[in-house]
Amino acid sequence: MTTHDVLDFATRQGARTNGLESMTGSLTPGKKADLQIIQAEALNNMPLNDPVGTVVLGSDARNISAVLVNGEPRKWNGHVLGVDLPALRNEVQASRAHVLNATTR
Repeated sequence: MTTHDVLDFATRQGARTNGLESMTGSLTPGKKADLQIIQAEALNNMPLNDPVGTVVLGSDARNISAVLVNGEPRKWNGHVLGVDLPALRNEVQASRAHVLNATTR
């Protein structure tokens, strides 16, 4: 299995398996443009020898500088857009506390 196979499984084949290949899974005119822009020059990705290999094997969440969902930016320049992060942190902490409390009874 190659890195190209893994990328294909995660994109085109994932869309096909979920019955969404007519809407997403590849960059094709008429489909929704869902993109992640990755910092290929980041320290953990150097040297960039193979772009697909870098995406599949070297990159992680800290390398994603931008995300577009249906062509709309949701993360830009490393910052999540349209999310109240302090409120989200409070909700996550409250959820964790609830789960921990329920499991320690």
